[in-house]
Amino acid sequence: MEPRGLCTGVGWHDDRLQLELRLDEQAAEKALWPLEVGRELAFRLPQQRRCIGYRPPAAGAHLLPCPDDVREIGGSQCPKCLERAVILPCLRCDGERCRNPERRPSCVRPQNHGLYLCAFGPGSYKVGVARWERRAHRVAEQGARAGLIVARDDGQMIRRYEKMIERSGVPDRLQATEKLRALAETAADDELTGGLLRLAERLRARLPVPWLSDPEQLELPAIPALGSPPDLIEPHAGLELRGEIRALAGNIAVIASDRGQTVALEMTRLTGYELEPLAAGELTAGQMALGIG
Repeated sequence: MEPRGLCTGVGWHDDRLQLELRLDEQAAEKALWPLEVGRELAFRLPQQRRCIGYRPPAAGAHLLPCPDDVREIGGSQCPKCLERAVILPCLRCDGERCRNPERRPSCVRPQNHGLYLCAFGPGSYKVGVARWERRAHRVAEQGARAGLIVARDDGQMIRRYEKMIERSGVPDRLQATEKLRALAETAADDELTGGLLRLAERLRARLPVPWLSDPEQLELPAIPALGSPPDLIEPHAGLELRGEIRALAGNIAVIASDRGQTVALEMTRLTGYELEPLAAGELTAGQMALGIG
């Protein structure tokens, strides 16, 4: 049985998607909850969402608990912890001028970021940036079916190139519903990769980006055909979820029950919620259904 804890993050570890849980209030203990196709997913959200805390610039990956223990919030962090993390200026960065000197040293190291183009379905493209050592994982987290690394530079310059491409008509973000619609469209991998290569060539002819001479084609986890876009559910206190993971598209899990229901859950929306696993005895045939209360 999986442990009970506060969900503080979702990401790819050891080439698979996992939830990160904080097991105690001091953040001294944590556990990873793996998510895999074919695996049973059974939990409830017994409490309102709460602030997960923050990572100070010098703390690396260590997440400190919220000093104010703020609860009943709409996001995963309270305004004060967002300030303590000193990350908002980076999220809003357009590459023109650094507005975050506390995090600048980790950003502007030579060649430490990559620029990617990825495809979710025919004609459904996105541009983004990633730390160089996490470039494949970052694109996998997006739920893309094909991806290319097209440029490499420091973080500030890569953000500048990203904004140039965005202004040319390629979005830098897609909603989960848009991704699910694209993932429901049938397309072969080589068709999607070919579309990305043609897109990169068109952008290369128009934009002064120091493109890689040979874009790096990423190997991404296979995503089974969805058939039709499943309904997206929103986590809330009292939600009880029982079912089998049918597909993983980055941070989105498509979940099926024995009652014929198929829904999708954006797992990043679980951050800030306490996850309480359902007991094994509650997973008998006929009970494996999705309760949305």
